Amino acid sequence: GSKKTTFRWTNWDLKFDALEWFNVDSEWRNESLLRLVVSPIHYLLKPSETIAELLDRPVETLLRYDRISQLRKVAMLPGSDTHGAIPLPVLPDARIPIGGPSFYRNAFRAFTLRVEVNQELSGAPIPDGQLIVDALRQGRAYTVIDALASPGDLQFTATSGDQLARIGERIETSTSVQLDVQVRMPTGGLILLKENGETVARSNTNQLTHVSDSTSGAFRVEVLLPEITSVTGIPWILSNPIYVGEELKRPEKNSEYRTQSRCCFQMTHPVKRGKSNTINTQEQQLTPQNLLMALN
Repeated sequence: GSKKTTFRWTNWDLKFDALEWFNVDSEWRNESLLRLVVSPIHYLLKPSETIAELLDRPVETLLRYDRISQLRKVAMLPGSDTHGAIPLPVLPDARIPIGGPSFYRNAFRAFTLRVEVNQELSGAPIPDGQLIVDALRQGRAYTVIDALASPGDLQFTATSGDQLARIGERIETSTSVQLDVQVRMPTGGLILLKENGETVARSNTNQLTHVSDSTSGAFRVEVLLPEITSVTGIPWILSNPIYVGEELKRPEKNSEYRTQSRCCFQMTHPVKRGKSNTINTQEQQLTPQNLLMALN
């Protein structure tokens, strides 16, 4: 969570649909004063890379997410929280306006949210927007921090008998489940397969296969770069889970909060690969109508 208490979420009993696994506006707040002084200088030379270097592994957030995902489906999204200004190191609540398209372009190039849709986009804004919104609600997406390395690509599936599940989907079975991961990554990268937050398999090649006898659990993937091989490093790629078993039921309060986030989206088709569509969204409720202009 954020170091600023007024930004920190505390009511975990609400039945929310998604959470940000990191937020750039919160990430810089735990940096040293020296780092905050030199970062604006580095930003002038490598803007997107400087933003990515401020990201740390959100240990507390991921631990909490892994507990929640064992109970029910919750989408995990990144957030840039971009407002066209940078904070002053000595006055964290004061900001210097640096508006203009280049600022947003650099922010959106730092990382992307890759969304997997059920079919190829048609070019019609409203139905295409509905496909994207539905995929986001189901958590059919993964994050790539492009400023650390690019290109990054993840394929993650689970099979049991004739059942097949992809990212964000659920597979109900009483028999073993095979989980397959394929990643486009630099030599020396590390794939981690996690079950309920615990690493159950790893691979330093671009493929991983693991057979699990678990009848209930949430499996997700993290990919670390060669320079970030410790568990404290920020994942280069992080997926939403594939869920195994029936969803557990427990009383929870209903939430009227709507998901709001700023980041860059890329739509990918789960089978046929082609040119990706990139959408820069504004901070607003995600609906097909709000995505209309971006899809054109």
